[in-house]
Amino acid sequence: LWHLHTRTRWLLRTRRAREAADTALAAIPHAERLADRNLLERLQLIAAQALGAAGRHAEGAALLARTLRDNPEPSLDLVAEAERVAGCLAVDDVDAARAHFDRASRIFRAIGQLTADADVQRHAARLPPAAAPPAAATPARVIEHSAAVTQLAAHPR
Repeated sequence: LWHLHTRTRWLLRTRRAREAADTALAAIPHAERLADRNLLERLQLIAAQALGAAGRHAEGAALLARTLRDNPEPSLDLVAEAERVAGCLAVDDVDAARAHFDRASRIFRAIGQLTADADVQRHAARLPPAAAPPAAATPARVIEHSAAVTQLAAHPR
């Protein structure tokens, strides 16, 4: 089933979002039966991204939320991948997308996954340039950073 994860990523890179979503969603029940949590979570994340790319943003966000809810202690690379997907799904809020991509990039670099970081940078490069530098400390930004610290608390590095 891992090849279906790779195939879904390839379909997304070749801009075949509908086919990517169908491929990943069809593989999820098989991964559930295998009880391979890592494969299941990665298929769910790539399916969420594919759903968003296919214009089904609400479904993608719901799948992303379910994936994170079902694993209270995800690995750092899974947290970073979830942040990357969240950035892809944040189509209506460029600042939120940028924040998700930035967090994903920092985590990937910290754990030495430079190829994954390059993927995040490719997604971030598609965002329009920031109109103004981010505000110093708005309440929303403080809450966002606090949530990140809480989410990563199990990983002291």
